[in-house]
Amino acid sequence: MASIIISPENNMHTIVGLAGGSMDQATYVIDSLYVQDVSQEDLDAAFSTYMGDLETHLLEPLRQGAKEKMSRDADIYISQSYPSYRREFFLALSAEARGDGLTNRVNYINQLLTWAKTIVSYTITQGNTLDLETNPDTIISFSPDFSSFDVTNPNITIQATLEILD
Repeated sequence: MASIIISPENNMHTIVGLAGGSMDQATYVIDSLYVQDVSQEDLDAAFSTYMGDLETHLLEPLRQGAKEKMSRDADIYISQSYPSYRREFFLALSAEARGDGLTNRVNYINQLLTWAKTIVSYTITQGNTLDLETNPDTIISFSPDFSSFDVTNPNITIQATLEILD
C-alpha cells in the first residue's frame, strides 16, 4: 500500500486517478492518503504531477464547484420569492399580455425578469472574481450574499398582474 502525507483540501480524487487508482482503493487518515494496489513510485509521481499544476488539478475544480454551488444558491434565493411554478405562470401571462397588447401588464411582469437578471449578473461577477482567486481556502469558504437584493425585489403578484387590464 502506497501513502503520502497530504492536507485535506487537496483533490485526492485527482491524485489517486493520476496514480492509476480509484477512490475505492483510497483511504485518508490524519494527514495521510493511503492507496491500495498502487506502487509508492506511482503515487509519488502522481503527487509530483499534481503539485506541478495546481491550477488544473486543484484550483480550477474548486472554482467550478464554488460557481455551481453559487448558481444553485441563486436559484434557491429567487425561488424563495418566486417558486418555479409561479415564474412559469408569469412567463405565460407575459406572453399572453404581449399578444393582447397589454403593455402595462408586460411591464409589470418584466420587473421580475429584471430583478432575476441582476441576481444572475451578480453571480457572473462573483464567478469572475473566483476565477482570479488562488487561495484554496478562500475558494472553499466562498459564500455569496444575496441579501442586497431583498430591497430590490419587486414583489409582484399574480393577483396584481391579472388586475392590470392595459
